[in-house]
Amino acid sequence: MSKGKYSPALTRKDCDRPYTDYCYNADRKIPPEWTLEMKEAGLTYCDRTYGGWYDENGYDSYGYSAFDADGNYIGIGGGH
Repeated sequence: MSKGKYSPALTRKDCDRPYTDYCYNADRKIPPEWTLEMKEAGLTYCDRTYGGWYDENGYDSYGYSAFDADGNYIGIGGGH
């Protein structure tokens, strides 16, 4: 089986960009830390705010934005 860009056999060292490039939230900011205390206080986890799966340009490792063409937030992997 060959190893393509999105192959499950692909290792981090095979990638052309380091994992640390994907440490921003959907709004291209370093996400604040989500803590157990926040959860216990009744706060709701929000992927847009706390998820650190995007690069400095707002795209995930597959090249997708969390926003649609009209600029509406639609979540991880669903944008253009």
